[in-house]
Amino acid sequence: MNAIFYHEQNCFIDYDISYILKKNNFYIETVNNIGTLISTIILKKAKIVILKTRNKSIDEIIADEFLLKTLFNGVFFLKLDEEKEKDITYKRDFLARLKMSIEGVIEKTKEPFNIFNIDNKLISLGFLPKYRGYTFLKDCLKFCCYLGDCKKMPMGKIYEKVAQKHNTSAKNVERLIRLTILQSINRVGAKGMSEKTGICEEFFKSMPTTNTVLELLCGYFDFCT
Repeated sequence: MNAIFYHEQNCFIDYDISYILKKNNFYIETVNNIGTLISTIILKKAKIVILKTRNKSIDEIIADEFLLKTLFNGVFFLKLDEEKEKDITYKRDFLARLKMSIEGVIEKTKEPFNIFNIDNKLISLGFLPKYRGYTFLKDCLKFCCYLGDCKKMPMGKIYEKVAQKHNTSAKNVERLIRLTILQSINRVGAKGMSEKTGICEEFFKSMPTTNTVLELLCGYFDFCT
């Protein structure tokens, strides 16, 4: 997911703000003029926009009411007052609002994600829910869904996130996902996988890497935008 930090002087983003965003898997883009801000929100599909300004409201910065109410519907805008940001109480309140906005983004991201659909599709591809590798695979796919693009983060890092959730190692997560993938291909056959996914039969016959199959499944479930 993407966040934008706007300031006319192109200053560096505050460490605490950056830390919270990165901890929640947001990628931060810094812009310093209104034209770039608007185009970046649209092109990057930003979910959080922080406007660092002095004595200006959000409406004054983005004057187009249509953009704010229609095109940017679902985007969380936060104003960071340049004159007050060094005040401890103001900073604490701002960080609390930022965390609440992140929670709001995550909840909105979950809305179109139908857990039953992912189970049905995985089962149709020959994956069996009774295996632990299936659970790890599903969690990896869910994480890719939240990111919006599985290539935004190295797959190894995604394995680590899933491993933390299940109190195991990233190596074990990848190993069991690999095993359940091979079982699925053997169960359905390369031809069957090709017919269901639209990917050529030779791809599955070549026993592709775990990372490659995960990227394929992200595209199959239309997570990547």
